[in-house]
Amino acid sequence: MKSVIIDCHSHTKYSPDGSETVLDMCNKAADLGIEIFAITDHCEAHEFASDGVNTAIQCCLDEIDEIKPRFDNNMTVLKGVELGQPTQNIEFSEKLISEMGFDFVLCALHQMRGYEDFYFLDYYEQDIHELLTRYFEELHEICEWGKCDAIAHFTYPIRYIHGRTDIRVNLENYYDKIKSIYKVMIKKGIALEINTSGLRGALGDTLPDYECIKLYHDIGGELISVGSDAHRVKDVGQGTAEAISIAKEIGFNKITYFKDRKANFISI
Repeated sequence: MKSVIIDCHSHTKYSPDGSETVLDMCNKAADLGIEIFAITDHCEAHEFASDGVNTAIQCCLDEIDEIKPRFDNNMTVLKGVELGQPTQNIEFSEKLISEMGFDFVLCALHQMRGYEDFYFLDYYEQDIHELLTRYFEELHEICEWGKCDAIAHFTYPIRYIHGRTDIRVNLENYYDKIKSIYKVMIKKGIALEINTSGLRGALGDTLPDYECIKLYHDIGGELISVGSDAHRVKDVGQGTAEAISIAKEIGFNKITYFKDRKANFISI
């Protein structure tokens, strides 16, 4: 098995926090020998009018269509989106999904109702238990809505709580809520992403961590997506081999990717 074979979470200049071209990201993935590569630029649903159109996402998809034939012999390039807060604007979210022709819809919760994005919060000023309780409740709502293929960085707030502060959270205190979400994901065929961005930063771990991934496996979860969450060329594919090793150690025998919104599998 090649060390890097799949990366289903990446961002280009069409994300507000990205700067790289679609072609440069794809060239890097091909150089690494990646077989399945998804571009999943950001679309934060709550920022758009219900009948709005995300022109950046449309430009990205058009660019993917233009360059993907260059890679057909050795790499599948997937048209994806990282759709943030979809249930805060369901009409827009469902319009986007129905009209854009995505291969892969990755959903995330970056900003809860009544809060700033987790990136901007001062965690020393937050009631951490209330914050995480509300986070998992809204994530549960997203999964009940269920019109996505995978959930990105399932324990997203931990990236900043543990990565930027000395506050430590025992996620076991939230396992009942997490298991409840996992059961909905399993029922609806939504994959759990192993997001490797934390391995490159201060967190030093995947999102979610080993124990949370194992919890998903132990209650019957089978669909695992793998993504670097790369916003720069140099981060494409980073940590994905480690993620696959973690999945295999836990007991998974396949990695999932979505093409034309249908699950496909790579044996590991």
